[in-house]
Amino acid sequence: MILKGVRQQRACELIGLPRSSLSYRPHPRHHGRLQERIRTLAREHPRWGCRRVHATLRREGVQVNRKTVHRLWKREGLAHPTRRKTRKIGTGQHVP
Repeated sequence: MILKGVRQQRACELIGLPRSSLSYRPHPRHHGRLQERIRTLAREHPRWGCRRVHATLRREGVQVNRKTVHRLWKREGLAHPTRRKTRKIGTGQHVP
């Protein structure tokens, strides 16, 4: 829908769109090397999850947000490791 002859402010009011979001330009993100490093760590350590991979990346000096690591982890389709159930020994009734 094109509104000709209508001010930008009025057009945004009619559509219900904030004027600030009309001029928003997203910042380009280049996560190619980071994504490759996450993939490599996941292959080398299959029991690690994205939280441990994030900690390792931080120790390596990469300044990255944990949410970014999680988003890239999910985009790659990497699985979170399944937890093993532990059996507790000696929880049954004691027979004298």
